[in-house]
Amino acid sequence: MNDDINRSFGPVYGHEEVQNELIYALKSGRMHHGWMFTGPRGVGKYRLALQFAASLLSGLTDKLDLETDDHTSHLILNSSHPDLRTVQRPFDDKGKQKSEIPVSSIRDLIKFFSLRPAMGGWRIAIIDSLDEMNRNGENALLKTLEEPPPMSLIILVVHGETPILPTIKSRCRTLRFGSLEEEKALLALQKAGLKEVDARDALSFAPGRPGKAMLLRSTEARSAARAAKSAALHPRSLDFRDLSEVLSNASKTPESFDAAFNSLCLVAYNAAKNADNPIKAGAWAETHESLVQLSAETKNLNQDKSQAVANAIMQLQRTGRIVGR
Repeated sequence: MNDDINRSFGPVYGHEEVQNELIYALKSGRMHHGWMFTGPRGVGKYRLALQFAASLLSGLTDKLDLETDDHTSHLILNSSHPDLRTVQRPFDDKGKQKSEIPVSSIRDLIKFFSLRPAMGGWRIAIIDSLDEMNRNGENALLKTLEEPPPMSLIILVVHGETPILPTIKSRCRTLRFGSLEEEKALLALQKAGLKEVDARDALSFAPGRPGKAMLLRSTEARSAARAAKSAALHPRSLDFRDLSEVLSNASKTPESFDAAFNSLCLVAYNAAKNADNPIKAGAWAETHESLVQLSAETKNLNQDKSQAVANAIMQLQRTGRIVGR
């Protein structure tokens, strides 16, 4: 589990419609076996999935915010609840997180669902995230979604960075998460311990995505983000030396790469949002989607990060020349 999740379940700010739908499902007892929480990284999907699972396992039907001294809460926060499995990318012997969720993790999950619930209720799995699972893993998961055991529930966290099998989508109830309003994102970061000025600065690199902003706070990450943004916005003044510096900054750490690419994606997103006609907006939106996929592929396939950043900058420049800034 993520470190911030280990300390508490929440609160989760925003996403009122999503939270209301989950509470309605708890109250009504009409529980779909497969749920897909889809939206950008860093907006609270995983945290809310954990809250939903905790409420279901504890038997609550009217809220999602368990107290940390609750018995179910205590078990989950210590990763020791026997009827909950969280599947994420594992770490290798050197402590480095692998690029994808292996199919063996999904096979272990299938075995988990073949067992009786240890505490007599639900068995729940949270997969974080489906974007980081290969086709073999998705196909292995599909059988459980098609023939779910009684009292079982799977929550799939989806960032929208890679295509998902239509057969998986069709068997899940989809809840869509958007970026948070500025004040709610600020509140989330302040509750996490940041001063307002630092929270605002962090969100400038990931607007509306406090979880993502928390990961991009290092000096190296911020330098990489600023350099990449400057290169994308001022291509005519960019020379070889400047480009080399951008690529060097982006390659220093995984956080630096994320920050640089996130900054480049924001350039395309803002251009689409502020375009003065539908054709320009569509071109920039298509570029934004392409960059999101390029970032995911680069990380998942362990490709050259410098080359990926260079390709992203060229895509932005190409779109700018075609539609005009």
